[in-house]
Amino acid sequence: ITRYKAEKNQMFIDVPMVDHLQSYFTAIRKPMLKSPYFRKYWKTLKCPDDYFDAVKFHELRFTQYFEKLGYVSSEFIPVNAYSDKCHNTAVRMAFSQIQKYKSPFLKRKIFSAKDGMYEFPL
Repeated sequence: ITRYKAEKNQMFIDVPMVDHLQSYFTAIRKPMLKSPYFRKYWKTLKCPDDYFDAVKFHELRFTQYFEKLGYVSSEFIPVNAYSDKCHNTAVRMAFSQIQKYKSPFLKRKIFSAKDGMYEFPL
């Protein structure tokens, strides 16, 4: 549904942040789904211990992995529609995305904000 547009030299935990499709909703076409690369990706994926591992080992890797193999990715809500206003638009611009683009999805994370910070259950 959305793409995270990383800024130059932006970090997530201890890895570089990269432009990537956010993984709360992903549609895969049949040719990619049936490819040996898709199977290999999931077989080599490290099982995450928490939210941060899931982002680090899957979300930041998935888009680039398949784009390097020649697959094309695209977001439903144009990345440039909100990226000049803030990062993580799926959280910070959720209402606007529902209203303007009729997005049928919300990230669960928007309901866990407390005092402007997000709490991630472990």
